[in-house]
Amino acid sequence: MTYENFINDLSDCREEHIGSFIESHILRPLPFVFEGNRNAYRSFKRRLAKDLHIKPRSIYFVGSSATGFSFHKEGKIFDEDSDIDIAIIDSKNRFLEFGI
Repeated sequence: MTYENFINDLSDCREEHIGSFIESHILRPLPFVFEGNRNAYRSFKRRLAKDLHIKPRSIYFVGSSATGFSFHKEGKIFDEDSDIDIAIIDSKNRFLEFGI
């Protein structure tokens, strides 16, 4: 999905559906950084979860590594100079953010 398509879809989204829009377009899609390789994504999450003693579902990719474009840099495309932002929200409601 391009930045322009995302903005158009968001503009078309009705207010009562914004939660599901965020879930499906930002928090839960296959992160862009994995280039369509769902097995690599799952493997990465399992390894990271094991190392941090959390569940894989507590790991979220955010920012351009997740979507392929930046929300804060006018749609700048994810590239080799971009970082990978990961948010970890565990069952104890602690929040950590790592830039890898």
